[in-house]
Amino acid sequence: MDASAHAYAAVVFVLVIHKEMGNAEIYFLISRACIVKLETYTVPKLELLAAVLGTKLIKLIRQALPIQFERQILWSDSKCVLSWIVSLKILPKFIQNQIDDIRAVSDLDFWYVPTDLNPADIPSHGSALLHLHNSLWHRGPVWFFNPNQWPPNE
Repeated sequence: MDASAHAYAAVVFVLVIHKEMGNAEIYFLISRACIVKLETYTVPKLELLAAVLGTKLIKLIRQALPIQFERQILWSDSKCVLSWIVSLKILPKFIQNQIDDIRAVSDLDFWYVPTDLNPADIPSHGSALLHLHNSLWHRGPVWFFNPNQWPPNE
């Protein structure tokens, strides 16, 4: 999940680990990007909308695929949004409403990912179609193959 002043986006991958074969595969499942009207929201609020979008995509996948996922993680490079999600304080109305929508989807983990490792950073900042096809956006990050190489969750 990511956002900029111009767009916000979310992408969903599934990591399939073949323990008996000692390898893993990443599959691109679904993505969505939304262009924003100029000066409608602050970037942190757009990052929050990206988190809501990611949550909606997870919910859609749960309904569409009869698969039991071992773990579901939403990655964000926004420490602000991640702090809102775990906050016990009552937040401003718009923010609280979005957080309530996110929390309504159970069994999700929220992790921090640095911007340069975040696949959703690409469409949120604009990209040519050819670049999208050959980027993290479609193939997923290399570190994703091995959970031991995941960025530390701050």
